[in-house]
Amino acid sequence: VYCTYLGGAGDDRAYGIAVDASGSAYVAGSTMSSNFPTVSAAQSSLAGGRNAFVLKLNAAGDMLIFSTYLGGNGADTANGIAVDPAGASYVVGDTTSMNFPANALQTGYHGSQDAFVTKISPNGRQFLYSTYLGGASTDHGAAIAVDSSGTVYVTGSTYSADFPVANAYQRSLAGGEDAFVTRLSSTGNSLLFSTYLGGSGGSVSYPETGQGIALDAAGDACVVGVTGSADFPVSNALQPALLGELDAFVAKVNSSGGLLYSTYLGGSGIDIGNAIAVDASGAAYVAGYTYSTDFPVVGGFQTALGGGCDAFLAKLSPNGASLLYATYLGGSGSDTASGVAVDSGGNVYLTGWTFSSNFPVVSPGG
Repeated sequence: VYCTYLGGAGDDRAYGIAVDASGSAYVAGSTMSSNFPTVSAAQSSLAGGRNAFVLKLNAAGDMLIFSTYLGGNGADTANGIAVDPAGASYVVGDTTSMNFPANALQTGYHGSQDAFVTKISPNGRQFLYSTYLGGASTDHGAAIAVDSSGTVYVTGSTYSADFPVANAYQRSLAGGEDAFVTRLSSTGNSLLFSTYLGGSGGSVSYPETGQGIALDAAGDACVVGVTGSADFPVSNALQPALLGELDAFVAKVNSSGGLLYSTYLGGSGIDIGNAIAVDASGAAYVAGYTYSTDFPVVGGFQTALGGGCDAFLAKLSPNGASLLYATYLGGSGSDTASGVAVDSGGNVYLTGWTFSSNFPVVSPGG
């Protein structure tokens, strides 16, 4: 329908996309270009070596409605974006800028890297609020979702023992790195809840981080990520024990921060959960990749590992107690699923990458 470049003379990378009811696309990422195309910008110039960017394309893809830098004098990257019904956009990411334009919950830079959350007006001309989110160590903002009232849910990871918590299921850092789940008020000035979610593991080699988040119709947040902790907090778990060096995890948190379920998902190898979507019934669709020959398969299109690692898709029941289906997807090379979406008819869409010349392909209509 359309395809366009977006960028300037430097390095430009897009990491998140959202679409509104009119078909306009909102894109977020990072840029090192001093001539990145800006229109109706809240921040019209590159402030550091690398800034985040946020932009809106019209439905035809031939016009920028707005495009803005977002950042300070350090390195800033937007990793995820969500849009509310009014057209305001919300981004989450990482910053090392001491002068990041923060005016809400946390106005000061606390660690070697902080996460950030920013709300941008529908016309792109204002940062309606912007806040750091982090403690004294390294914090990473990975994914974001927004509900109908304009409150946002974010997930990622933290090494900070003083990460901001409120109404927390888990109040303390349990290991080197823990995942976190945080809900911010609609003004960005207060935490409705914020909790660690992790065990005694967590390191650069064996990460423990939230990678994706999605909301169901009840306002509960479904989170997917990865853990290497044998004592990761589980509740009403489909799989109560760590089976490999790293397993995916799937958790559902209610709007008050209570843990509805939390489960490992994986086999005896390495399993990484990258993305999540939720259907109208509250069932969660989880995508990622696995090295496990014994990944739990239920009614799978592909029942065996095809290569070094394969993508996987799994559907969990609304209460997390059962796998409705789970399948490998890949060929003899390495394959990864990095994004997932589900439509109103229950059809699931995956995206990722492959090194397999025999990746399973089906022609349109075939």
